[in-house]
Amino acid sequence: MERKTIPEAENRLLILYALDRLGPVTGTQLLRFLMEYDLMNYITMQLGLCEMEEQGQLKQHPHPLGGLMELTEAGQYALNAFAHRIPQSRRALVDREAQVWHERFRLEQQTPADSYSLPGGEQCLRLRLMEGDAALMDLLLTLPRDAALSGVQERWRAAAHRVYGGITERLTAAYAADAPLTDPLPPSATLQRAGKEWYLFLEREGFTVMLSLPDEGLARCCARAWPGASESLGAMVREALTHP
Repeated sequence: MERKTIPEAENRLLILYALDRLGPVTGTQLLRFLMEYDLMNYITMQLGLCEMEEQGQLKQHPHPLGGLMELTEAGQYALNAFAHRIPQSRRALVDREAQVWHERFRLEQQTPADSYSLPGGEQCLRLRLMEGDAALMDLLLTLPRDAALSGVQERWRAAAHRVYGGITERLTAAYAADAPLTDPLPPSATLQRAGKEWYLFLEREGFTVMLSLPDEGLARCCARAWPGASESLGAMVREALTHP
């Protein structure tokens, strides 16, 4: 029988244990995992998180889904020293289930999808493919006001890598390493550099693409291909969101 009262210290250790096994997750993702197996409720988790963050046992990194939490050195030390105070049955449950949830949460973090209404009544989808906390691809897609958006997040998770591959393959098909870097960009393209990365912004009515690319020549190749490819690429994205 489950104990009626669980010590606060044990709950905090269980949070550290779950984070250690799951890897970086948002508060919402952690809560889903803990509640799925009746390990903790929202209030208990939130109080524990706040206290451990104040004590320097947890830290957060910005992410489109919300702050990603992970253990600090102090949190890892506390877990290593006192994990034995978590009942073996609870540790075994986390060990057994964490890997599947880790993969699920990683995919969610890689493929955030948001929607919002535009002043004219249309809807805009923002679809991203992340690598860590940076976007490899960031799409804005305008849809009619009556477009059905139910299930878009799940469809985007299933389609994101395929869409990224389709866009980059189409735009880089004519890439030549010796192409000049002085040719003007088409009006629909803007190129910016940040550190070692080149950020290419491509626009057409109702469809905008940002790509993070490692090479200026590659970025300019994509920009040159965009005017002739943008219509079919927009249709490909819409099709992927309808039939993943």
